[in-house]
Amino acid sequence: RDLGVHEIYNAADRDCVNKVRPSTNGGVHIARETAGVTKAFGTASRITRRGGFTVTAGLPGPDAKITLRRQECATEERQLKGSYMVSCVPIRDIPRYMGLFKDGRLPANSLMSSSITLYELNEGFDRLADVSKIREVVIL
Repeated sequence: RDLGVHEIYNAADRDCVNKVRPSTNGGVHIARETAGVTKAFGTASRITRRGGFTVTAGLPGPDAKITLRRQECATEERQLKGSYMVSCVPIRDIPRYMGLFKDGRLPANSLMSSSITLYELNEGFDRLADVSKIREVVIL
């Protein structure tokens, strides 16, 4: 909520989709899946409304596959869009992000779990695999 979220749902809740769709009048306009988890993509797709976008930015393993109901794509005009690094154009976007951060409008510090050194890099990757940290920043 501190980051501007209006509603919070637990995707692990078996009834999550049935809670999101009615509270958003039929589903969300844009659902973003950033975890790279096939099940998370399925949930994002199911909460998207007619004419909405499901955006996948997560990078699962190279053999991961997704399943879509073609009828929903056609009859409900749902759209799937991929986004690699948020379609970032570094020369344009990084100065903009830094400006938002400096103005207090991009609270990146609240997304950082901790900082680590290069010597702790392997342990940092282990923690990411266990999902025990949100984001660790490597300090050189």
